[in-house]
Amino acid sequence: MNINTSPYDAIVQQYNIEQLNIKHSKNFDCYFVIALTQTTNGPAIGGTRLRHYPNLTQAVIDACRLASGMLKKCNILNLPHGGGKGVITRPKHPFDRNKLLLEYGDFVNSLQGQYIAAVDYGTTPVDMDVVDQSTTFNVCRSEHDNPATYTAQGVYLSIQTVLHHTQRQISDATITIQGFGSVGSRLASLLVNAGCHVITADVSENHTKQAKSIGIDIAKPNDLLNINADVFAPCAVGGVINKETIRAIGAKSICGAANNQLKDDRHDADRLHQQGIIYCPDFIVNSGGLIYASGCHRNDTAETVQARLNTIPNTLNSVLIDSHNRGLSPYQSALSKLHSHHDLSTSV
Repeated sequence: MNINTSPYDAIVQQYNIEQLNIKHSKNFDCYFVIALTQTTNGPAIGGTRLRHYPNLTQAVIDACRLASGMLKKCNILNLPHGGGKGVITRPKHPFDRNKLLLEYGDFVNSLQGQYIAAVDYGTTPVDMDVVDQSTTFNVCRSEHDNPATYTAQGVYLSIQTVLHHTQRQISDATITIQGFGSVGSRLASLLVNAGCHVITADVSENHTKQAKSIGIDIAKPNDLLNINADVFAPCAVGGVINKETIRAIGAKSICGAANNQLKDDRHDADRLHQQGIIYCPDFIVNSGGLIYASGCHRNDTAETVQARLNTIPNTLNSVLIDSHNRGLSPYQSALSKLHSHHDLSTSV
């Protein structure tokens, strides 16, 4: 049953969402939420999250804010897509995962190609194989590479860029990584191979054991932010950088894979800038997965995808130079770049 979205009009307006789609699944007593924006650019490509939310409003906020972030990625890298994100609120009781995903696929299909589903927090390429049985409007299936590989590559190239701006060699750098999941673990391997001292923290015992097995130092999750590192790389959930945590950050710069790292984009970006911490905008740094997903959708060659990945450090470099020259936070500089090229207005 499709849900009336009018109670969420304020959220839709805040994040400049063009279309909010909500369906209640009677079979699983959960909700499917898909937020879309600026689909005149082309079909929106965005991951599907499957996670617990305290209520539907929080799921709607997550979908809308993430869709807005996806649009920023597309626009700043000149990808022909709108912004989109899908959310499945995790059922409270045991459930048949395949049947849930098949029903979600039907919901995606009802949008007639406006939204192309991909993997995100809580979903995998095997899940997209199941979704594919209900709709062709999906990418990042098991026949494809894992997009986390490309996200990690983009973050790695971005870390090289910000280290250059702080006059540090990557082989001498200390990098702290929050989260050792599919992206964090791949990023750590790239950094270790480059000679970095890598320290990570993860709430998962299995992830911690995996990190130890390749010689990575482990910190307690609550201590990671305080470490005096060259770069702090958030690679888990969003909102970890906020008014309270900024005071404790010991790193000289922030450059990671998590979406929506700042709880309050404008104000937290300004707080970091005032504290002398370089914040690399997440919608530039973590766009490698989107570049790969877009390439899969459009049947691009591996060479084309790699060329687009190389635009990530180039874009970040121009933002950091502009930030330095104009005395702006890198976030504000990136927004200025978006406005000048795409006339993208935002209130977040």
